[in-house]
Amino acid sequence: MLQIDDAALMGRAMRQLPNRAHDLAVLRELRGLSYQEVADAMGIPCGTVMSGLSRARQHFAVRWMTT
Repeated sequence: MLQIDDAALMGRAMRQLPNRAHDLAVLRELRGLSYQEVADAMGIPCGTVMSGLSRARQHFAVRWMTT
């Protein structure tokens, strides 16, 4: 039961991320792509992926704690 609740909370927190942050998080954290693979898939520089993921993780943490 706890795992189901956690999954629902995680889904809700992920849906609240801005679009780009959501896409970055899905590609890196859920699909397991490397930073370079994410950069190639999204057509952005690798440094942008790294900084974007940092912000996405911060947003996610805030939403996880308030959900």
